[in-house]
Amino acid sequence: METVNFRQLTPAGRWWWVVAFLWAVVLRLPGQEPTQAVPQVYVVTLRGKLGSAELARCHRALRDAEALGVGYVVFRCDQDTGSYTEDPADLQSLFDHVQSSKVASITLVRGRATQGAAYLALVTDRAFCMPGAWLGELQKPEQDWGELLSSDPDGAMGRRLDAARANLQNRLQQRKTPLRSDAVKMALAMVDPRMQLVTATVREGGLERRAVLEVGEIGPLQAGGAQVVNQEKLTRPLLVDARTAEEAGLVHGIVGDLDTLCVDVLGCQRGSHAEVVDTWSEHMVAWLSMLQPFLLVAGLLLILFEVKTPGVGLPGVLGAAFLALALFH
Repeated sequence: METVNFRQLTPAGRWWWVVAFLWAVVLRLPGQEPTQAVPQVYVVTLRGKLGSAELARCHRALRDAEALGVGYVVFRCDQDTGSYTEDPADLQSLFDHVQSSKVASITLVRGRATQGAAYLALVTDRAFCMPGAWLGELQKPEQDWGELLSSDPDGAMGRRLDAARANLQNRLQQRKTPLRSDAVKMALAMVDPRMQLVTATVREGGLERRAVLEVGEIGPLQAGGAQVVNQEKLTRPLLVDARTAEEAGLVHGIVGDLDTLCVDVLGCQRGSHAEVVDTWSEHMVAWLSMLQPFLLVAGLLLILFEVKTPGVGLPGVLGAAFLALALFH
């Protein structure tokens, strides 16, 4: 194959080669390459504790959905989701992102969702349950060690629960789809174990309705001439099954599976949802979270060994690296 001497070409030939080169460059630009169809739904599957890796995946799903124009982000709480050991500040950061995002957010609960997972179901635009699901227990009823060791344990616990309740009330007011009054009571009882709720049949003015009541509301109703019968106490803190949550308006319905939610409820095409999987960095964060106690102990021991020996050596460098990974991963 002969090579082309650019200097020997005529001006018209040179321009032809320049145009051909620029056209080839344009064809190879990333924006000109064929792209895959954008899914209509992003699905984030959550199991167990909502740790750093899980929360990072939720944030990334919301960011990518906004950038690509995805219509919905579904947080699928599968099996037992939620833990008392979750970081409250990290959870609140995710809730801020969920409620400020322009993408419609939905929670689908399968199994048991408590703590951060149940809270997520309350702050998303809509929530759905699968048959046999349970939802609730945002706060543990026991006192923290700091409260037990304080001069006024009951007062300290009360202030913590008051703050948690006020924060949840603020979150519920920011919802794009407001909850009914019965659902608001249930949500607050999930975060405040001092609230004792009952489900009861209220007969008043010739009408009969099923209502969710606080124990303190029963007396005034009866004094006003209403009959309150078939009372059933609910747990403290509140944990409700899918059917009870649907009747109170806490969730928008019960669906059989994810496909039913996407096709029949959201009106998307079958197979138009995509699962958001962990990236390598999120996998690394998960490992570092699991190894954090070891990194802390090893880092402190290496730093102590470095202090006891003259000069600067490898133990000091490794100790500083271990502590940095443990504290800032």
